[in-house]
Amino acid sequence: MGEQTVQHDDSEYRGRALPFNNGMIRFSAKYTLHWTEPWQGDRVVLVSYTIRQSEHLSSADRLLLQQAKFALPGSRALSLRAPSPKAPWALELFSGKGRKGRLSQQLLRALSSPTEGPRLEEANRLYKFAFDVAAFCIKHDIAFCIENPPGSHVWQILASLAKASEDPLLASHWGRLESVSLHACMFGATRAKPIRLLCPRGLFTRLARPCDGQHFHKLWLHRRSCAEVAEDASYPLDLCATMIAQLLDFLRGRCKSLPVAPRLHDHSLASLGVQPRRFRPLIPEYREVLCLPRAQPLPPGSKVLSSSQLQGVSEVLKDTSYPDLDCVRFMKEGVKLVGCEEHPASFPKKVIPATLTEEELRATARQRRESLETLGRGHLSEADASLLAQATNEEVEAGFLNRGMTAKEVSDFFGHSSWGVVRRFVLIQDGGRKVRAIDDCLECQLNAAYSATVALQLHDSDYIASLALFIAERLQSSKASSRGPWFGKCLDLPKAYKQMAVHPRDRDLCVIMIQSPSGEPTYHICNSLMFGASASVFAFVRVSKTLWWIMNRCLGVPGGCFFDDYPLFAPAAEAASVDRDISRMLDLLGWKHAKSGAKGKPFEPSFDVLGMSLDLGSIREGKVVLANKVGRAEKILEKVALASSGNGSFRQSLQVLMGHLNFVSGFFAGRALRHVAYDLNQLMSVDCLSARDPLTDLASRVAGILQSTPPRSLHCSHTRQPILVWTDGSWEGGKAGIGAVEWDTKSKSGGVWAGFVPKRITDLWLKRNEPDEEQIISQVELYAMALIRHLRQAKWMHRRIILFCDNEAARYASIKGGSSSSSMNLLVQAWDHPNFSSPAYIWVERVASYSNVSDGPSRQCSGDALALVGESACHSFDATPELEAILTGRRRMSMG
Repeated sequence: MGEQTVQHDDSEYRGRALPFNNGMIRFSAKYTLHWTEPWQGDRVVLVSYTIRQSEHLSSADRLLLQQAKFALPGSRALSLRAPSPKAPWALELFSGKGRKGRLSQQLLRALSSPTEGPRLEEANRLYKFAFDVAAFCIKHDIAFCIENPPGSHVWQILASLAKASEDPLLASHWGRLESVSLHACMFGATRAKPIRLLCPRGLFTRLARPCDGQHFHKLWLHRRSCAEVAEDASYPLDLCATMIAQLLDFLRGRCKSLPVAPRLHDHSLASLGVQPRRFRPLIPEYREVLCLPRAQPLPPGSKVLSSSQLQGVSEVLKDTSYPDLDCVRFMKEGVKLVGCEEHPASFPKKVIPATLTEEELRATARQRRESLETLGRGHLSEADASLLAQATNEEVEAGFLNRGMTAKEVSDFFGHSSWGVVRRFVLIQDGGRKVRAIDDCLECQLNAAYSATVALQLHDSDYIASLALFIAERLQSSKASSRGPWFGKCLDLPKAYKQMAVHPRDRDLCVIMIQSPSGEPTYHICNSLMFGASASVFAFVRVSKTLWWIMNRCLGVPGGCFFDDYPLFAPAAEAASVDRDISRMLDLLGWKHAKSGAKGKPFEPSFDVLGMSLDLGSIREGKVVLANKVGRAEKILEKVALASSGNGSFRQSLQVLMGHLNFVSGFFAGRALRHVAYDLNQLMSVDCLSARDPLTDLASRVAGILQSTPPRSLHCSHTRQPILVWTDGSWEGGKAGIGAVEWDTKSKSGGVWAGFVPKRITDLWLKRNEPDEEQIISQVELYAMALIRHLRQAKWMHRRIILFCDNEAARYASIKGGSSSSSMNLLVQAWDHPNFSSPAYIWVERVASYSNVSDGPSRQCSGDALALVGESACHSFDATPELEAILTGRRRMSMG
């Protein structure tokens, strides 16, 4: 009859009709949720029975019961057994399932049967280990918790171990532990699973929530699938969140130092398997690190927004509980270019102290100005000088700078002659279509007098990709009828820095100096922020975050903020309306933004954002596609050609090229270009003629990488259950042993690999003439990681991998994407190479050497590892031709 739906008590139930067999239906009414449909005629329901005086049953009734397979006694009545004259030792009435009787039999069987003895001993060892861990926590004042069902024997066993302990203080502390009972259904579980916790008093007291009977429970079944067993064994998310919150409160109450909460940006990276190198390993390399002071420590006008608009911004931020309200002061008073701002609590702290005080900067301002005037125009060509003068005049017309003045006029304006100057240079972008004037605040030491305390939090391409994937996941979990297409765009604030003012106090420190071909200077007093001042960067990021906050919280538009770029997402049906609302909001707040042209495009299914192209065409199917931005390869090759030509400063050309490579070499575009950047960095100290041939090689490598890198597809339906991998290496007696162990948490299967690094490879490492050349354990460890990735690249494709190694140098190099050691750098390139065709989400973590299960296979002792994964033989751990070609350098030009 197929699936049917039944409405009962405002709930909907789905099920199937049970078939009749010989006119009868048999099922367990206790363990099967059932519903009786209307019927006609007679119906007999036999729920349970006790046969007594069966001789009085009619022949028809007895025949009916026998056909239903019920066992019936004979026709004679059962005789009652006379009571024993001796008093019984225990009388158990209404024993239910008879747990006690069965348990007694099981224990006796375990003691008498040789096959059950090892299991009993193993259980006792586990109980003893748990008690030892708890005792260690008690002695060292460490918060801990033991969880088991309330009826478990573990409680009696642990109590007896505490009582038998030779330490009376331990037994006393054990008696003061708190027992907390709860039901998992009160925290979102589907079944009324009872849980008991034993923990220090006050740790989880508020978790004591017995079932209140106000919700529906799934029934317990005799036979359950593996998925149901795993669901019952797992902790509900609400319970985990509550336990974490109470644990933090408990630790704060004891004045324990807690780690800083992960940033939102770090959460987004971790959800996609991106591992920044600033993440500390779970197992630190050193037990303790001491930070000692150095012997000589380092020495310690607004015109954009009107007052009414500022008031509106301030009120909106207050109403939405924005955590950094102090940034409104930058829009109201202007930005101070020197000194130190109070650190905002909502930003992580990263202190970069000033090397020059404001007083020292002002005291030497006149001498510095006179010195800079003697330098002339430096390496500025006539064409660049003309473009720079044109860009400066445009800023004067826009009101960002005052008109040109003489030195006397500037002194009269400020009322003193101790004012500082800033020279400019020009940066030509987009093939000459965009000219940007850069204020050299490093040269004039303006940046040296500014102390930064904020670690910038920018929503980069990884964050935007994770946000797009999050939208895809939400669409997948919604009804098919409500899954509409989504569009995106990148909103741009043109001349964003110029829309904020310099604080009147510091205008005399940042006078722009432009020199004519004859060397005659012209001075322009700044009204708006300069592009090149450190203070401008930190102040603008704090202000730009307010616009993202308002768009996200007030308009409900998901998106990100990367300096003056705002990637945004909206349903296609509402995209045009959302675009108008955002534009109107920015107009009301007084912020200029691109409304047309290349920077002012509408919402589209595929759009350019932060140097990449993001395609949302298949987002309803749970997929987003990332690709290189059109023209990216040509732009980078143009920079390579410019550096090779020798025009201008060779070092500056290399720095610009490295900036482009580092920007492009993100996680989703692959890290091959980062390896090119490492090789390019070696040319920084080489002259132009000596670097010409290596640059030609780099140009061909860059072209090959950019042309062969396929688009990256992210799919929210990819398996999230990780594959666990352990790798290890050994370097003993001139032999490099390697081992690896893999366990797939989805398929519950694994494998073990054991072998040696070929001698021809280790000979290459020993001939590098590098420091510590005889100690190549880091290379051996990284080789094992690279080899298992090459061997398992098809299996690992689009999977989440947690790889454990016990060598910090190998772990850090694999995360960073390079190393100062040439041999390690080649190994990192080999480690990353499978990402071209078989991308995976890999997180590398450090494991203690004694806990590394691949230690045995690396020493050709694989018995324990094989038993752990349930295998009988090791796999071959031999080098692949592709890996060997990379390490010997035969394919460096094609693979990057």
